[in-house]
Amino acid sequence: LRKGDLETSLLYNLKALELQEQQGVIYFPKIAWMDFSVARSLYHTQDYEQAVNYGLKCMAQIKS
Repeated sequence: LRKGDLETSLLYNLKALELQEQQGVIYFPKIAWMDFSVARSLYHTQDYEQAVNYGLKCMAQIKS
């Protein structure tokens, strides 16, 4: 993705994640993949600390 596309993707993914968490994860069985998508976008924007945080959240949800 180009930088502008990456930032837009990150914005929409974060908003979707926020809405999914508000509604309850029971309604979104694959919410872990949204965390993965956010982590990947953050990695590509070089926000490595936040990328790791979302990546760990994704892995914890997959394990549970």
